[in-house]
Amino acid sequence: MAVGESHHSTPHPPGTRELVAVHSGKLTLGVNDTSVVLAAGDSATHGGDIEHSYTNDGRSAAVFSVVVHYPAATMLEDPTGPLSLA
Repeated sequence: MAVGESHHSTPHPPGTRELVAVHSGKLTLGVNDTSVVLAAGDSATHGGDIEHSYTNDGRSAAVFSVVVHYPAATMLEDPTGPLSLA
């Protein structure tokens, strides 16, 4: 993520969780009215079913990954889709 860039996410389905891992740079994770700065090597989990944001307030690009875990019921809504467990 470039310096000064941000991404705001609306809530995902109920029960969704996210894992954020910062590989380089710094990233501000905002969840509701709380924010935390994550540096390279830091990680955090949060509920993905509430509003959240990622912002790079640092001096260099932030490289990070996000793993989104959706509840099993969400994955089964479309049994013909690529995530079918049937």
